[in-house]
Amino acid sequence: PRRSFICFNPFTSAITKQVRAARALQTAFDSIGVCYRIGGDEFAIICENTDENTVQAALAEMKREIERENETAPAQILLACGYAFGSSKITGAEALFDAADKAMYFNKKTQETSATDV
Repeated sequence: PRRSFICFNPFTSAITKQVRAARALQTAFDSIGVCYRIGGDEFAIICENTDENTVQAALAEMKREIERENETAPAQILLACGYAFGSSKITGAEALFDAADKAMYFNKKTQETSATDV
């Protein structure tokens, strides 16, 4: 089956932000994948049989959820994300995860650079 890995990293380790971020991720991706906490402040979502349009729609929903969360809390959530697609039989689950993780860190670096340039 076609599988996608999506990695997220909130720009904080504060537990309340992690809980709020996890809630937004679960709301946005619940219908297409399963969300896992894979590290102190990192999350991954594994989706089976999805395409890029479906993931992009879920990412847009996640952004709306984060904006809603940020409206009601003093501490703002910022998330970096990256994703990769492939067949786990051909590509291998570890290679897909590594590709998504690299994309997430590239996204995070880009966001950090933008924030410091303002």
